[in-house]
Amino acid sequence: MKKKLQTLLLLLGITVFSVIQLWAQTNTCPVPAGLTSSNITHNSATVSWGAVTGAAGYTVQYKPVTVLSWLTLNVSANTANLTGLLANTTYEYKVRTVCIATSSPNTTVVSDYSPASQFTTLAPPPCPVPTGLVSSNITQNSATVSWAAVSGAVGYTVQYKTAAATTWTTISVTTNSANLTGLLAGTAYQWKVRTVCVAETAGTPVFTVIFHR
Repeated sequence: MKKKLQTLLLLLGITVFSVIQLWAQTNTCPVPAGLTSSNITHNSATVSWGAVTGAAGYTVQYKPVTVLSWLTLNVSANTANLTGLLANTTYEYKVRTVCIATSSPNTTVVSDYSPASQFTTLAPPPCPVPTGLVSSNITQNSATVSWAAVSGAVGYTVQYKTAAATTWTTISVTTNSANLTGLLAGTAYQWKVRTVCVAETAGTPVFTVIFHR
């Protein structure tokens, strides 16, 4: 009786092992290979890899190389657009495959992540200096100053002062004009403007415009 029980347990163990081995063989999910990066700008990049036969999707993780935590993106094709990146920064990314288990259509299995690959974003584009400065609507104590709008600008910094002063008054605006108030009557003023871009601020221009009332 004892021998029969041992034989039964042995056969059961072999059966369980065979089932596990069969499940593993029929539910493998290949690791993506051939990682490449393209279309790299100062704040975005496209990453791609070789398509895996039978893949239901992919999980992409990416981060700056100096950061510990990963950002995760799920995609259905073998490419992903990474946006909102930092300029002039080296990123690393890795990908894993999501498969449908052949032994259980309602179950997904995932591969290991691929070895990480890297790319470096470009330096930010230059922030143009404003041009076409104009003074208008000049009264005894106010004036409107304006300039040509700069594409991509998020705002502008205007500085103005009397021609004899050494200290500038600074104001920030979001459009390509500013109203200067509290001015002195019969006084010559100088003003200048610079562009504020997302990534950087342009240097202060050397030209000035003088207006007086």
